Amino acid sequence: DTYTHLRSALEHVPLLRSLMLNANEASSEFLRELCACLPLVPLLEVLDLSENNIQKEDTELLGTCLASVPHLSELSLSYVQLRGDSLDPIARAFVHVPLLRRLNLSLNSLGAAGACCLQRNLIHIPLLMDLKLQQTSLGKNGIGWLSSAFKHTPLLQSLDLEGNQLGAGGARKLATNFESVPLLQHFNCGGNRLGAEGTRHLNNALAHTPLLRELRLANTSMGTRGIHHLIIPNGLRRLRELECLDFTKNSLLNRVCCDLIRYAAEHFPRLRELVLRALRVLGSYGGMGVRTARSNWARLSPRDV
Repeated sequence: DTYTHLRSALEHVPLLRSLMLNANEASSEFLRELCACLPLVPLLEVLDLSENNIQKEDTELLGTCLASVPHLSELSLSYVQLRGDSLDPIARAFVHVPLLRRLNLSLNSLGAAGACCLQRNLIHIPLLMDLKLQQTSLGKNGIGWLSSAFKHTPLLQSLDLEGNQLGAGGARKLATNFESVPLLQHFNCGGNRLGAEGTRHLNNALAHTPLLRELRLANTSMGTRGIHHLIIPNGLRRLRELECLDFTKNSLLNRVCCDLIRYAAEHFPRLRELVLRALRVLGSYGGMGVRTARSNWARLSPRDV
C-alpha cells in the first residue's frame, strides 16, 4: 500500500527536487519498488535513505537506479548497514551523478574495503563539497586509501572523520594528502586516538588549509604534548579564518588550558566558539592560573564567544 501511494504521488510531481525517506525501516521489497519509481522524478536533487536496512543485494539495484537522477546533488545513506565492499555498486554509480556535492555515509562499517571503493570512484564526483564518514571504521589503512583520492575532489569544504580509529599512523597518511583540499573549511577529527604524535602530523596537514573555519579535535588523546605541537610551532596561527575550536574530552595541564585560551585570544580574530567541555584538567585551578584564564577570556568576550 505504501508503495502504491508513493508511486501515485510521484507521478504527479515530476519536478520534485527532494525526497527524504529516512528512518522508515524500509524493507528490501519497498526499496526495490522505490528504485523503480525514481525515473518518475528525473530532476531529483536530494535523496535521503538514512536509517533504513539496505541489504547487500539491494545495493546493486540502488546503484543502477541512480542513473535515473543525473541531477542528484545530495545523497545520504548513513546508518543503512553498509559493510565493506557492499558499497561498491553504489560507488560505481557515481559516474551517473557527476553533480553530487554532499555525500553522507556515516555510521556504516565500511572499513578499509569501503574506503578503497571510494578511492576508485571519487574521480567521478569532482564537485564534491561535503563528505561525512563518522564512525565508519576506516582505520589507518582506510584513511590512506580515502585521502589518496582527495586530488579528485579539490572543491571539498567539509570533512567529517569522527570516530574512525585513525591513530598516529592514520594522521600521518591523512597529512600527506591534505594539500589537495586547500578550500577545506570544516574538519572534524574527534574521537580518534591521535596522541601527541598524530597531532604533530595533523599540524603539518593544517598548513594546507588556510581557509579553515571549524576544527574539532574532541577526545583525541593529544595531551599536553599534542597541544604544544599545535601552538608552539604556531601551526594554528596560520588559520586566521578560524571560528570554532573544539578540544572536548582531552587531558591537559591547568597551565596549558590557560596558554590555550591566551593563544586563542591573540591569534584568532574571528573566533566565536572555543569548546573546552569535559576536560580532564591536571593541576590546580588556584592562584595565578585562574586569573590568567579569566583575563584572557575577557579579551574574547567582545567577539561574542
